[in-house]
Amino acid sequence: MKDRILELLQNVPLELQVFILSLVPVTGLKAAIPYGIVRGLAPLEAVFLAVFSEILLIIILLLGLPVLAYILCAFSWTRCWYDKLVGRVQKHRDVVDRYGPWGLFLFVAIPFPGSGAWSGALLAFVLGLPFWRSAVPLTVGLVVSGVIVVAASLGLKAMAALEGGLEVALIAAAAVAFLWWLKKRKRL
Repeated sequence: MKDRILELLQNVPLELQVFILSLVPVTGLKAAIPYGIVRGLAPLEAVFLAVFSEILLIIILLLGLPVLAYILCAFSWTRCWYDKLVGRVQKHRDVVDRYGPWGLFLFVAIPFPGSGAWSGALLAFVLGLPFWRSAVPLTVGLVVSGVIVVAASLGLKAMAALEGGLEVALIAAAAVAFLWWLKKRKRL
């Protein structure tokens, strides 16, 4: 299966490969950014493409999930699947209940598998958050997550050497410091 996917993507431009790879649930930009860097994209270009792709995905999901949920709940055989999915998503409700919409930011900003645009948008939908109260924290969280992934891929010192990389390295360092502070204060 993996070989077939790689064969299909062989003639696709690298930028489009990164864009498409960041749309994949579970891995998202956490796989797309290192893939783009390893294949020869500039790190800032890989971050931009992956984050832009996931921001578009967030908009589509936040606007389309109500319609999709209505369709899934119309049939008994898909309603069971939908209920299981909602149950799994509600396990992360405590973070959003504790921090409000910025809990979505924390959920998406920490680059763990399964904490990207798909699950963040689904969590916002399940919790009934309005579009703008969820879109802004999810978008900011994606940007921070992208910066953390690049920092982990290249290292902060290598990022600072890139053109425009000093700003990105400072954002990554601030994001890590903020998350460490939250952890130390037992809020995360």
